Amino acid sequence: MPHSRDADKSEPPTTARVELGKLLNRWRYDAPGKPSQSSVARKVALTQPMVSKYEAGVHVPSREVVRLLAEHYGRPAADLEHALGICARAEQENRGGEKAEQPAPEPPTGTSHPTARRQRLLWLGGVLVLVAVGGGAYAVWGHSDPAGHKNQAAPPANSSAAPSAKETASCSGIACLHTDPSNTACQYDAVTTADGRDFGVFVELRYSPSCRAGWARMDGGSPGDRIQVFGTEGSPPELEEYRQQSGHTAHTKMVQAPVPAGARACAVVQSRGTVCSTPLPGTSSPQPGTTVQGR
Repeated sequence: MPHSRDADKSEPPTTARVELGKLLNRWRYDAPGKPSQSSVARKVALTQPMVSKYEAGVHVPSREVVRLLAEHYGRPAADLEHALGICARAEQENRGGEKAEQPAPEPPTGTSHPTARRQRLLWLGGVLVLVAVGGGAYAVWGHSDPAGHKNQAAPPANSSAAPSAKETASCSGIACLHTDPSNTACQYDAVTTADGRDFGVFVELRYSPSCRAGWARMDGGSPGDRIQVFGTEGSPPELEEYRQQSGHTAHTKMVQAPVPAGARACAVVQSRGTVCSTPLPGTSSPQPGTTVQGR
């Protein structure tokens, strides 16, 4: 009797990033008032295109962004833990299609689950490996690098899904000077302390309190545009600059900054002008440095 192959056919498995995107989309639709992507973007300091790409499964958000969204939507801790498990699998897919471990069921409230502890240890090991080899995808933030994600708040104090950046920081202060943030753990607790928009370009100052360093990032630029960051140390103040090579996003290396107030990010847009960041509430202070003028 011939064997039928129809029973062997099955739908291709959904990738973790698509699964995570559907989950984030459901969170938004379940939230009171069913907020728009633009409204959510303003509240959690992202951009509407990035919220759209996350929900469509085009890009994988950082774990910090997942936490911010969970907090904004008022999701319980179990939902956050589930989303972080999917995010971990999506990150593994991005690193080369490694077979990821399915997230374990949530243990009853108030109990400890050995598999959950094992997942946290595996996550920490993955971070250390990325730091050692200079890993960490930079794309947004087209782009999923946490170095470029715009976050206004640090991780919740009671979060146990991931270690703080301070526990894995690979540099601090002057040791971070001339270092790419996407190759360090500084990106994991980074927040946006100042921003600006003009000439179709969005520029922001990213600051890591554990690393005591900052860098500049721009979105909407074109090849030839320059992104600059001025630090709070040195005379004249330290300056890092990067000329965009391709795409529409770019970031500088780091300068030291004991506190975020005073550092400044600027974008020199070809043939149009210069746009610099303005401190967000709570970070105002005289800003050092003068932009390098260009076309």
